[in-house]
Amino acid sequence: MDSPAKARRTYRRLFARTAVFATVLVLGLFGLGLIFPPEATPPYALSAGGVGDAGFGLRDLQLLVMVGSLIVAIASLVGLGTAGMLEWLDARRARKKTKMRWTREDGRTVTLTTEPANERLRALRAVTTSSIEEAPAQKP
Repeated sequence: MDSPAKARRTYRRLFARTAVFATVLVLGLFGLGLIFPPEATPPYALSAGGVGDAGFGLRDLQLLVMVGSLIVAIASLVGLGTAGMLEWLDARRARKKTKMRWTREDGRTVTLTTEPANERLRALRAVTTSSIEEAPAQKP
């Protein structure tokens, strides 16, 4: 990867695709369970171990896959949120670090800096900041 931002975008795409796939799988298996409900097993058909004559059936496999894909979907959504938050924070930091620029009427680009442009403004800033720092805090 070239930069952390590209890596985070790749992670976001991975998490998004995984979350969509797992969610579709969960909904499909849930719908399949509603369309073809399991057969009711009478209580006397259960053996002493609690498992019926069929043993580990397709219904159990369906439930196992559904729970597994539900866990994957939730983990992917959490990863997607985390990667998105990190990407947002990086973009915010980059906006703060870049200097504000604007184009004047004559086409020249002017850069705003935190340091004043001339000596008089520097002296004025020094006086005002020192007077603010020296002034005691007034209690209301």
